[in-house]
Amino acid sequence: MKANSESMERIISAADSLFEQAGRAAFPSVDAVRKLARVNMNDASSAMKEWRRNQLGRTLPVPVRIPDAVQRIHADALAALWLAAQETAGEALASLSAAWDVERAELEQLNREMADAFETQAIELRQACNEAQSQSEQASKAEARCGELSAEFRAEQGRRHAEWERMAQTLVSPYIQQMAELKTNHAQERRRLREKLQSAYSQLHESQVCEAVMRGKYEESKELYRQSKMSSGEAISRTNKGGSTHRAA
Repeated sequence: MKANSESMERIISAADSLFEQAGRAAFPSVDAVRKLARVNMNDASSAMKEWRRNQLGRTLPVPVRIPDAVQRIHADALAALWLAAQETAGEALASLSAAWDVERAELEQLNREMADAFETQAIELRQACNEAQSQSEQASKAEARCGELSAEFRAEQGRRHAEWERMAQTLVSPYIQQMAELKTNHAQERRRLREKLQSAYSQLHESQVCEAVMRGKYEESKELYRQSKMSSGEAISRTNKGGSTHRAA
């Protein structure tokens, strides 16, 4: 799939910039161009094939002009002209063959760079998946802690209620004021515990939201990893087909 015009311009600009920075001594790698242009791997690899093909096309040898010696020989003898023409054709063929060898080497280098870049991207995706799994485990621990706090609150509430009942049965009218104070303290304690429980539930909700977000990122990472594997497989398949065609030729 070809990159859109905007992505193509950024890729070509990045490739030209890196090529100039290297003193035009070596073509930039696909991964370096992808990072500088901030595009996906498929767009970068497709555009870089065309860019390298254009660069190689600029260095192809110009058609060989018939030497003056051949023209003089032509006037003397057709046989000598044919021999010189064969030599000239052989030189042109050798030049074209050398150019093809250069282009083939560049294509092989491009394929290796693509494979390395896809492997790097796959490692990054695996790391993202591991981080998402770690976040999910942390959210599960937070949820379990909230359950423990809720159980502690219920136990404390039950204990306080039992204590209040016992004191209500034991104390008589001379201690009504003291009971009222205890009741007030009990209400304050209940409010404190209620606020603590509400805070715990808020933390649980935040953990659940975080888990949902991380699960979404995890699914996206899985999809990107699947797509990268498919793209890598297609690239390898095209390379194998290209190699078979060259060998057949």
